[in-house]
Amino acid sequence: MDAIAHTQVSGLCLVTLAVLLRAQQKMRDKSLPGRQFTALLWFAGALTIVDYGSALAQLGAWEDLGIPLTYRLNAGGSILFYLLAACCCLLVFLYVEAELGRTWMEDGRRLALSAAPVTLLLLVLLTARDENGFYYLDAEGLRGSTLFWGAKLVGLAYLAAAFLRCSWTLSHWKQETPKEELKTLLLLALAPAAGFLLQGWLPGRGLLCCGITLGLVCVYVLVLQTKFTVDTLTGVSNRIVALRYLESKLPYYRRHPNRSLHFLMMDMDHFKHINDEYGHLEGDAALVLLAGILKKVCANYNGVLARYGGDEFCIACGCNSVEVRTLIASIQRELDAANAVSGKPYQIEISIGCARLEPDIATVHDLIDKADQEMYHLKTRKRGTAPAEKQD
Repeated sequence: MDAIAHTQVSGLCLVTLAVLLRAQQKMRDKSLPGRQFTALLWFAGALTIVDYGSALAQLGAWEDLGIPLTYRLNAGGSILFYLLAACCCLLVFLYVEAELGRTWMEDGRRLALSAAPVTLLLLVLLTARDENGFYYLDAEGLRGSTLFWGAKLVGLAYLAAAFLRCSWTLSHWKQETPKEELKTLLLLALAPAAGFLLQGWLPGRGLLCCGITLGLVCVYVLVLQTKFTVDTLTGVSNRIVALRYLESKLPYYRRHPNRSLHFLMMDMDHFKHINDEYGHLEGDAALVLLAGILKKVCANYNGVLARYGGDEFCIACGCNSVEVRTLIASIQRELDAANAVSGKPYQIEISIGCARLEPDIATVHDLIDKADQEMYHLKTRKRGTAPAEKQD
């Protein structure tokens, strides 16, 4: 029964890792943490494949090969399993370091130092005369030797280092890294460590692969996915979400011309003056205040609010013309109310350009360009200057 459960658990972990890998590749994240997370998924997948083979061995899949060969396959598979596990733990440590801004991958000496234990483990395994240095066979079956426990300690040491790094950063938190992200990174170190320890007491259940897979799922959902789709300063969606929304909705609204799709582009007036006169921190505070107003107003509308970039925000919504005018009026009313009580030495003002999906608009970018032009025409009328180029 345990062997069947082991096979099912390993298979589930393998499918989960494959889905994560596919999703990560679609994100096309070329950052250092993104590349390390992808490498971690590959190594975790290889580890799970070996574990799945071990589960099949428990079901007697290799019995026809004879006892000597079966023993060597089991022993060799176990050696490969713990070597891959140590590599996964090393990648967990390097990924945590990268997420915390400490890029060991760019420092050759530190990278060599961090990889030394797993490299030494690999050399010992390659130079061993036989597998008895890692395993031995007694009357009760296959048993782990000193080197076996040493391999487990290498992996646990990497996970402990990652956990301590996260704990220290959390105890000295200065807002560079969100607390929720730090807690998730702690889980990434703790879940495999728990699997490592439980695997020793309850062998043959795939607990290490479960721990690694659980940690990776949490990181993908709570860290990478959020980082890839949410603007960290304002908390609203980013440009990627807005573009995906428009690309997914464009075919529907083309098939239903009686329905309206509007795109609003908003730009904060005199934002450069706020940054230059009062500092970039005050500029950030102004963006956060504006984002809060937009979130409050857009809560009653079906669509997407996103920070398009810099001091630009956008709204894509399936509203008719009357609803859009009401939306714009509500934004201005809430903005006036916020300015009246903010106590700031400046007023937050915005220019809004609006574009409706028409038959002559071929692509998403055409729709965005039309709203962009409307916005800068409005800014021009406010200033009474010619728009030779975009102005702040």
